[in-house]
Amino acid sequence: MCYTDDMSETLLRDLPLEKGAPVSNLVKLQNFELKNNKSGGKQFLIFEARDKSATVPCKKWDSSPQELERFSKLSVAFLTGKVDLYKDTVSIVADTIAAPEEEVVESFLKEHEVLNEAAASPLPMPTKIEHLKDIPHEKDVPVEVVVRISNLEYKTTKKDGTGCKPYLMFSLSDKETDFRWCKKWDSSQDEFEALKKVKVVSVRGKSDIHNNTLGIVAEVITPVSPEDEARLLKELVPSSNYDILTMKKGIWNLIQKMENPWIKKLCEAFLKDPVIKEKFHLVPGARGMHHAFSGGLMEHVYRLMLLANDFVDSYNNHSWPGNKVIVDKDAVLAMVFFHDLYKVQEYTESGEYAVEGNKLGHISRCIMEIGSKTAQIDGFPADIKELIVHGVSSHHGQLEWGSPDTPACPEALICHYLDNLSSKLDPTIAALNKVMENRWTEKPVKTLNKPAFLGNCRIKDRTPGETQ
Repeated sequence: MCYTDDMSETLLRDLPLEKGAPVSNLVKLQNFELKNNKSGGKQFLIFEARDKSATVPCKKWDSSPQELERFSKLSVAFLTGKVDLYKDTVSIVADTIAAPEEEVVESFLKEHEVLNEAAASPLPMPTKIEHLKDIPHEKDVPVEVVVRISNLEYKTTKKDGTGCKPYLMFSLSDKETDFRWCKKWDSSQDEFEALKKVKVVSVRGKSDIHNNTLGIVAEVITPVSPEDEARLLKELVPSSNYDILTMKKGIWNLIQKMENPWIKKLCEAFLKDPVIKEKFHLVPGARGMHHAFSGGLMEHVYRLMLLANDFVDSYNNHSWPGNKVIVDKDAVLAMVFFHDLYKVQEYTESGEYAVEGNKLGHISRCIMEIGSKTAQIDGFPADIKELIVHGVSSHHGQLEWGSPDTPACPEALICHYLDNLSSKLDPTIAALNKVMENRWTEKPVKTLNKPAFLGNCRIKDRTPGETQ
């Protein structure tokens, strides 16, 4: 058998870590030794296969002194066999060892003449983990994990003496943890296009730390089957702690208690919209900043409506003597209900930007939908429409935060400040739920851009079966 340059080359580090998996690699051979089995009968060879990525111990059964002499003369060989896993060591049981063409040998030696540290030691067995949070904050920890992949980018290194080399940048996440700084070297456009089509992958590689942020440098990325992907997505996507039906009923009940019939009709029209009905309870409230989980948008809106309902009642009931202005609670509730509603078309369920989201943001789309739906309600007052549009268009509070306007009435001010408070306080409280003895969050809270501490808050004792 002879290896020719039309045979594909793979690196030893990319071997499938499954016992019995086929091996077909071009390698450098070294450290041959002929041994006898314990019964003193048949002889076998032990040796090492090596390339620029790793060194793997090998064994070939039913060998002889003649094979030892022949194979020892081969600096490079085409090795076939099967993967073996024994005592936490990856090895190869060889079937055949064949000489490649001379030009293939020269090409291999030239490419693999610089052997890095990884090639100087045996291929490590990765630690199979269930959760990203279990990876220690250390470099070069071998890991194997099934995760969601997103934010995939195809890049090339800066041009140097060896030319530009392609690599991938991406995010990996599970239900609790998000690694936003991950990469894979030695990639290709074909691999990039293939991975863009999937959402769940098995990743084998090593941990890495960049700017004190933990990530993974992947060596092998393998998409799971379509059947497994559908099941695993439900397990890997973080979701709201609220019962969806509870939130739907709560929003509906608050709308039904509205006294302004025009605002009530408009809110009901949005609830009956097929797009809202399909996606409102599925998409996140934001990408990474707040309520960034499945159902996060509905949870954010539901909690804001509860807070707005109580706040406006309290504010109106505790005004100063002589004040004659009464805040319109229905208008505030409508603004809060609508303000982020069209993130249903801005995000996918997994938190990535949807095609529609890249075309038109949620504020502009919501303003368009308010115009469309009020036009279908005969006689809808123009001043109420303009008031609600103002609340939606100004809810970010500042032009540099993406609002086309700034709040200029009490209802819009309340909508903005309650939204701002919820988007910062809820993720802070969520992070502090995980705090134990030191009272500080382990990582910065994204909406604060720094770690948070408990202050004088306490974590209540939970009895068995009590929800958070």
